[in-house]
Amino acid sequence: MLFVSPICEQVMGYTADEFIADPNLFKSIIFPSDIDIWANRCKRIEETDQRKIQFRVIHKSGKTVWLEHNSQKIFGPDQKLVGYFS
Repeated sequence: MLFVSPICEQVMGYTADEFIADPNLFKSIIFPSDIDIWANRCKRIEETDQRKIQFRVIHKSGKTVWLEHNSQKIFGPDQKLVGYFS
């Protein structure tokens, strides 16, 4: 992970630094019954151009927050996939 928007603290209650320090933090706060939505997105991201999913996370305060997550593939000058902008 190269960058985490500071807005994550307002939305989820965790700072960008917390997400960067713990690469598993985001997955750990996904609502248990929505984890498959995220897991399927992670499995299929390279195969498809699926960009938008909706799921819930558990805010640091304990409340439930709905997220809409968009992903866009990023290609290098040689047209090889280098990462994702989410």
